[in-house]
Amino acid sequence: MPFGLQPYASHNFWFSGAYYVGLEDDYDMGVKFLYNTGPWDLALAFYKNGELGNAGEAGRYSVDVINNADGGYAGAQPDGNEETNQVNLRVAHTLDHGQLGQTELGVSGQWGQLYNKNTKDTGDHWAGAAHLNGDYGRWNLQLMYAAYEYDPENPATYKNADGDTVAVDNDIITLGAYSYSWGAPAEAQIAIANLAYTLPVNNWGPIDSLTFYSDNTLIELDEDRFDSIWQNVVGCLIAAGPVYTYVDVISGKNMIFSGGNMVGGGNEGRTTRINVNFGYYF
Repeated sequence: MPFGLQPYASHNFWFSGAYYVGLEDDYDMGVKFLYNTGPWDLALAFYKNGELGNAGEAGRYSVDVINNADGGYAGAQPDGNEETNQVNLRVAHTLDHGQLGQTELGVSGQWGQLYNKNTKDTGDHWAGAAHLNGDYGRWNLQLMYAAYEYDPENPATYKNADGDTVAVDNDIITLGAYSYSWGAPAEAQIAIANLAYTLPVNNWGPIDSLTFYSDNTLIELDEDRFDSIWQNVVGCLIAAGPVYTYVDVISGKNMIFSGGNMVGGGNEGRTTRINVNFGYYF
């Protein structure tokens, strides 16, 4: 999905906070037009549906709107929404600084519909972003500001797992991936600031390079009832031929998969965890 920093809005294995609201490394079914000439890069895409074409299935890689609330994270509700008819536009321009490096500046926008299988009505969602991606020698700087809003046509109520009738919360949208679903704020702004340094190594056996990074996300919510969400990941990517090893220290507050959740009810203090991932690419 052409939106914001490409191919990733992060350097770590854990991604940025934008991934967990469906705005990083998202794959959907559709068609894309790419145009590159000189310093300009244009991408225009149309997506008919989400990654699997089945909004009732949470066992997926990309974070999409789903109508399956299984999982165990706060805020998820079977409100019946699914993504359809989405249009994306991304325009970027690269400034050449000679020996100093280069800077890509870009803007992105997306708009799509949200079909609700319970009400048979169609809402919509949109997102916009401005980004900077700079390569200066061994340094890489990523900056992005994004805003998004999900505006579904929800039913007034649904029945929970206990059979009780519960009001649908229109301030929350249900998202899912990795066989989980969770509630996310339906409207928010996202700020991302990442810095990385790549160190080539020649005498460390099979190891080619070490990339050190600090990736930071702040999500500010439009509804006062929700607390701010933040995440910091510091770590190192160890590249050795086809083997890539990420060693990450992930800290956050109100962040899904980091000791809390995105709409309250989780750990209200800072949480920290260590993640090590080994990957062989062929």
